[in-house]
Amino acid sequence: MTSQNFLAVEFEGHRPHLQAVAYRMLARGRAIAARSVDALSAWAFGLIGFNRLNLHHSTANTASCRAAERTGYRLEGTLRQAIKHADGWHVHGRLRTDT
Repeated sequence: MTSQNFLAVEFEGHRPHLQAVAYRMLARGRAIAARSVDALSAWAFGLIGFNRLNLHHSTANTASCRAAERTGYRLEGTLRQAIKHADGWHVHGRLRTDT
């Protein structure tokens, strides 16, 4: 992976309930991540018609936690010792009907 910013919605076509927002922001401050996630979420819910989006991040990444909460993604739990992070992953979710 290069050291550039990116923003994406990841999904599995045969499992339409599994959509996730993914991002990596090298620029810090000015709520860039939150504004980007909010715009992408609006597009995914509105134009594409997704009902639910997930956002996961390392529990040690407090900036991503703040960005998720600012954009309406509710903290739904922690996956302990999941994937490559020994501290685990926070799981946030947002429904199309959430305001």
